[in-house]
Amino acid sequence: MKIQSIGISLIYILLGVMIFQAFLFGKNHLPLFAGGTEFEKESAQSQEEPLNKWSIPPFDGEKFRYSSLASLEQVRLLKEWAKAYGYERARQFLRDVYSDEPADDHELIHVIGEAAFLKLGYGAFNICDSFFKFGCYHGVVLEAIRQSGYNQKLLEELADGCLSLPHSGTTTTACIHGIGHAIMVVRGYDLIPSYEDCDRMSLDKLASFYCYDGVSMENVVRRHEREGALDQLYSEDPYYPCNSVPQQYEAACVREHIFHVRNNFGWKDVDKSAEYCLYFTAEDTLRECFGAMGSAINQDFSSEPKRVIEECNKLVTYDPTYRTLCTSTAATHYSFAQQSQQAEMLCNSLPDRIDREGCFGAVEYARASLF
Repeated sequence: MKIQSIGISLIYILLGVMIFQAFLFGKNHLPLFAGGTEFEKESAQSQEEPLNKWSIPPFDGEKFRYSSLASLEQVRLLKEWAKAYGYERARQFLRDVYSDEPADDHELIHVIGEAAFLKLGYGAFNICDSFFKFGCYHGVVLEAIRQSGYNQKLLEELADGCLSLPHSGTTTTACIHGIGHAIMVVRGYDLIPSYEDCDRMSLDKLASFYCYDGVSMENVVRRHEREGALDQLYSEDPYYPCNSVPQQYEAACVREHIFHVRNNFGWKDVDKSAEYCLYFTAEDTLRECFGAMGSAINQDFSSEPKRVIEECNKLVTYDPTYRTLCTSTAATHYSFAQQSQQAEMLCNSLPDRIDREGCFGAVEYARASLF
């Protein structure tokens, strides 16, 4: 099925949540309510020096020592510091230590959002930014649920908070995407009711998609999974659960599930990944799936931009548009990582002038969203 020619606006639709796909497959999974016994037990195993042996801001040597700690211990210390010194100083400490924003410690910036919510309420959304891939918004959402409980009023307040944000459209979509993650966790990984809660926020179609996408990604990464959570991911059927969800959720489901298929079914070969995408026939699902392939390929070969180009180019045999979607989305990942030369290399590899312009537009949009 041939997708209509894509322009700049179509590439922009790919951007909002692709920012999260490269880093949410981190190595450490924390429980949602990190103050509980599970978290305390793991933290107690650390043999590092207690809080009163540290200072904020720390000396350079201490900064290095902090970054070398296990992730759980870093989170524990940062929670203590945010409580003792305030979220502002704790956040500045993170900026000093992690100017390169490492991919595996997304939970650290959650701590800042959580602490800010305790002081500012929903005003905490306004202090969040693109640092650590917009993860502060996730922290605000999670703390709001802890404090207020999960109900319709809370969903509406969270949606209003996201939609009232300044800055770029990516800020709003990153925020709404975080709500989707939180919904899935609170719902115990029950997929369809989680999608339906996104609908209850009365968002427009595009904003709803980003909430669905957050739900779908949490179903795959399961970073806050707890005992008793439903398993609507693992199956001998590679197309499950996306082949069983209502049509309005299919594109968001497929967009995230392709990562699971590539990693757990051994379908990293471009032809096998394309086979997965082409199982579905809806145009929006195909667009999201082949764009997500670009994210996955960038994730696998981020240090080899020429290899990324080669992998995306293989899709020409199916449809040149699929190559453009793959290449342009991969290029935005380089832009979010502030690797402008690699992003330009990918865009310049596209033979069609209109496709190149669309790719460069997407790359610039991603770059401008960092603040």
